[in-house]
Amino acid sequence: MKIKNNHIRSVIFFAIFTGMSAIYMVANASTISTYQPIHSSKLMLQDTSQKTHVLSLKCIINETMVKVSKVSLIQTSKSKDKPKLDFGIATGHGFTDESNCYVQDSKGQNKKVLFVSYADNYKAGTDTDWALISTKPFKGDHITRYYLDDFIGAIDRFHNINVFFAQARGIPNNTQSCKLAIADFENFMDNSKQYITHNCKAVTGQSGSPITRFSNGRHKLTGFHLGHLWTLKSPITGQPATHAYIRLFDKPMAEEILEKLSAFD
Repeated sequence: MKIKNNHIRSVIFFAIFTGMSAIYMVANASTISTYQPIHSSKLMLQDTSQKTHVLSLKCIINETMVKVSKVSLIQTSKSKDKPKLDFGIATGHGFTDESNCYVQDSKGQNKKVLFVSYADNYKAGTDTDWALISTKPFKGDHITRYYLDDFIGAIDRFHNINVFFAQARGIPNNTQSCKLAIADFENFMDNSKQYITHNCKAVTGQSGSPITRFSNGRHKLTGFHLGHLWTLKSPITGQPATHAYIRLFDKPMAEEILEKLSAFD
């Protein structure tokens, strides 16, 4: 796909901070692209010897535009053996018209999004910026499905740990190695907001892409890329900087997903 007006981003909120004289912005990382028919669009490139760690979510806006972000499939009791549905996690801000969205894998399988359930108290750019989706099942063992019981426990243990992320838009293998950092960003009310940042090279179109850790021979879900933070005084470097940040895959999120899945029992 050809990107229209390189790296278009939708600003979620913008605030000017006093005290530190810091300007602070959160922007989403979905991409508006020129539209091609879903079934004739170019496939994502991949090393076929490796597992696919992420799929593409494409929501048609109109006859000329499509919104692109990412989806991670999850392993559930409903996705074993001969599943009737596949379930995945995407960012909430990746959707426009929910009735006209598709998930595409690296081998050209395209599945219409059948169901979208937003996180409780959904708000773009925050910890509630995610949604559970369902499609008809994808075929093949090339797709990684993440286990819900691999959620993160104590956050402090994950400061400065090695994680993995897709190399770039269009390459669905988590082969990029990078690190997490826990950072407190001060605001104009002298309070602070803690974010889990990462130094992976992330481009527009990768919102919803999974951050994984490798343990016991497999990739485990650690979080999802949401977007970027920009500040005049980084809590990490002390200098003006842009930081990518994630929604950590923690126990409350896993429990909410399980609750939403119960509607399919």
